Amino acid sequence: MAIDWYNEFVDTNYEPAKDDIVCLFYFEPAAGITDKEAAGRIASESSTGTWTTLATLPPRMKKLEAKAFDFDGHFVKVAYPLALWEEGNAVQLMSGIAGNIFGMKALRNLRLVDASLPAAYLKGFKGPHFGMEGIRKMMGIRGRPLTGAVPKPKIGFSAKEHAEVGYETWMGGFDFVKDDENLTSTSFKPVRRPGKVHDKAPRQGRERDRREEVGVLKHHRGCRDDEEACRSARGVRLELRDDRCRSGR
Repeated sequence: MAIDWYNEFVDTNYEPAKDDIVCLFYFEPAAGITDKEAAGRIASESSTGTWTTLATLPPRMKKLEAKAFDFDGHFVKVAYPLALWEEGNAVQLMSGIAGNIFGMKALRNLRLVDASLPAAYLKGFKGPHFGMEGIRKMMGIRGRPLTGAVPKPKIGFSAKEHAEVGYETWMGGFDFVKDDENLTSTSFKPVRRPGKVHDKAPRQGRERDRREEVGVLKHHRGCRDDEEACRSARGVRLELRDDRCRSGR
């Protein structure tokens, strides 16, 4: 394959397919790099291309190439075939359209401005397990906003300290107390311990004001400690719990 490898990923006559993911990038080429070369590198490195010329490839590779197809000054649109992406895997998508392409020497500046996701891709994301209506039904709250808080600082409390802060938060009128995403299993707050200690605070809150309180805890799929803390053998995405384990399986 010739030195114009990256040019294969540029086609200003390309018409995006209905199921293509289309991204808008702002780019500034490095010195000595043309706009076409820079855009070709963006499309290549974020799809089936690489940093060197490849001479022998399966025929399917051609169909999987991203295409830089629409230029407007330093803006370019790149279309990606749906087949490049795993259903329901946002991390994989971001690693492609917002990953190592930002480290390419051929670009002085690069920004992902927008991404248009087709219905065929979005169907892989089922949305919240309960939804707002389900949470209101669970809580028995109508006619007012649901309130929640994350105890601060987000990390550093022991299980007992965290439970005490949660209790005060519930007694202050909040419906939910949520773990921070940075809070995992640490030496000062092992995952197994919060599962036991946090059971008490919501129960005490209900006994005091006859109102349902809920803690929102994270669960890491496949983590044995998390599963014991949740009293659940299956992976969960989100757990809404009072003194029972409510899991969104």
